[in-house]
Amino acid sequence: MIKPSRHIQDASDFEDEALEILESFITELIEEGGWTRPLEEDDGFDPDEVGDDFVVYTDKAQRLIDKLISRLYKIGNKHFPNEEIHLETSMYQFP
Repeated sequence: MIKPSRHIQDASDFEDEALEILESFITELIEEGGWTRPLEEDDGFDPDEVGDDFVVYTDKAQRLIDKLISRLYKIGNKHFPNEEIHLETSMYQFP
């Protein structure tokens, strides 16, 4: 469990913790199965460019990820209102 008073002193610390939470959540979705699907032609990605480990999330998984990202931003903005929060990971292409 994260103890914010010990680990999160500024927006950069928050971003590190939030990304760890986000990437852990996404990893669990991938490993659990049923939350991803094969790349389809109309997805708009070139299979040769994205590589073999490219993951397409189901609509439900994408909604869950988007909800988590939204919540993390809300928490970060509440605690660090004067700093801009940036959450980016290679595990998810942000809309």
